[in-house]
Amino acid sequence: MTLTSSFASSAASQQLCLWSLLDEDHTVATLTDLSRDIWFARLEANHLPVEERDEPVYEVSLGGTTGNTDNGRWITVGTPIWISLSLFGRGSLVWRARNKATLDLRVMKIAWRSGARTPESEIYHLTEGGHPAVARFDDGANVKLPGTKPTVSTSSLRNSGHDRSLFRARSELELVKGLRAALQAHEFLCNQSILHRDISVTTIMLPSGDDPLGGAEGFLVHLEHARCVSPRIEYTMLAPVRMLTDYIVKDDLSRHSRRDMHLTKQGGPVTGTLQFMAVDLLDSLEEIVWNQQGVVGPPMEHKVHHDIESFIWVLIYSLMRRIIVVEAPKVNDTDKPLVDDLKTRFLRYFGCSTPSSILEQRGIIKPWNFVKYHPHFFSEPIQDLINTLKRQFGFQHEEPFTHAAVLGALDVATRRLS
Repeated sequence: MTLTSSFASSAASQQLCLWSLLDEDHTVATLTDLSRDIWFARLEANHLPVEERDEPVYEVSLGGTTGNTDNGRWITVGTPIWISLSLFGRGSLVWRARNKATLDLRVMKIAWRSGARTPESEIYHLTEGGHPAVARFDDGANVKLPGTKPTVSTSSLRNSGHDRSLFRARSELELVKGLRAALQAHEFLCNQSILHRDISVTTIMLPSGDDPLGGAEGFLVHLEHARCVSPRIEYTMLAPVRMLTDYIVKDDLSRHSRRDMHLTKQGGPVTGTLQFMAVDLLDSLEEIVWNQQGVVGPPMEHKVHHDIESFIWVLIYSLMRRIIVVEAPKVNDTDKPLVDDLKTRFLRYFGCSTPSSILEQRGIIKPWNFVKYHPHFFSEPIQDLINTLKRQFGFQHEEPFTHAAVLGALDVATRRLS
């Protein structure tokens, strides 16, 4: 098979061709039954859990650049944490994976990256300092077919110790703490002029442990859509210099600013997952879609308060889905019709796929009233939290969402749930 430029220009063709390439691409291999049994036995010998034994297990090497060394190879754990359902999207796959040599656990993301965007790995390297709720980037590479130079896709590994979606929280308190930590991480990035621009249920995750460190109760991941516009301070180590007095100056640092005001190629002006996108951004997309003349004004700029609003839609999504996924199996027969009604509302609010249909569900009442119709599924602190955010949403055009306002509401809920 000959690779053409269609791999760079058409996400759909990339995804359709991937399956026919798997047998030829040595960067991905399915473990045989024997190899899988040996791998499971090794995990058990090291007192590590073996999950979902009946699921296929894959061995992946980042970019095909690591040769045959085990240090550069990763074995998937169970089923994917997330699978993109969009035919024309990035085809993202998110897995838990263990290093074949060290058995270290990481989260691995494989996605098709547009050439119009800066690689996600470069954006992680732009961050200065650290935050306990920002995933730490470990490694990443463009995937190439063996013996060739053309890039096929992008995969990356993150050392964040997380492996659960927000809606799989064990309690309301864990869910709220996880979202709060991710929002604090978002504020940390914004203070460095890095705007995430793709807040969704797939970019906020919970840690695997039962007792995470303070501030690390949740994680913000996937910076591939982020925009960075702040000038950066760079340091350069100067070569040794002999002074007139014969004194030699060594290890001297030169400090200077790099004045690029757009350090990342951001692709489209409006990004994000539609189901969690801010109302104003959906409105702008709807205007573009329905403008028959093709003449539109400047695209709406994606701002900080748009991301913060997305956090709130993720909260509502996760609270509802947690009842459906985690709590529903525990309810008695009397409450099952109530669970079915909640499922219907959930699908109505988050099952739409066009800007216009999503906007129909974003009124001042919908979907906020899910706690009103199902108070027996949600505690009083959660009901009050949703009502507080609902009031803020009603005044968003006069007073856009801020980190302080939303974090304040989450702090109150956390104290009451603790």
